[in-house]
Amino acid sequence: MIITVHTMEYYRELQNTVLAIRNYKNSDYDDYVHLVESSFREMRKFYELPLSGFCNSRDVLMENNANIFIWEANGKMIGAVSLYGQEIDDLVIAEEFQNRGYGKRLLSFAICEMQKREISPIILHVTDWNQKAIHLYEKAGFRIVKTEEVVR
Repeated sequence: MIITVHTMEYYRELQNTVLAIRNYKNSDYDDYVHLVESSFREMRKFYELPLSGFCNSRDVLMENNANIFIWEANGKMIGAVSLYGQEIDDLVIAEEFQNRGYGKRLLSFAICEMQKREISPIILHVTDWNQKAIHLYEKAGFRIVKTEEVVR
């Protein structure tokens, strides 16, 4: 199986956002794993990859909790995003909140957070399969700067 992966870089102005987002905590583990695994299920099915068990362990997530951000409302997890080095990673929105602008707002938060850290360029990786995400990222100011084919 060949997976086409695009590297995208951010090429726009400073972002500003006021979302009530917090860092990951140990009690988030079950909800976080469910959110991440359900968000990537269709893509993983397409690429014939395992549908579960690919999320990091509880210990690894806690070691990185300063880089993992949770967005919730009324005790329900809306989405999450991880920021590692120059990269925005695992930007996910719960299915019931998709197609309502939450992804765009969470992406804006991630960009803003990276800019506060004076990180440039801001990058992310996305598979060619995920055209919906590519479109979101392009509208937000990202451009594809590299395309690779990964053999799995």
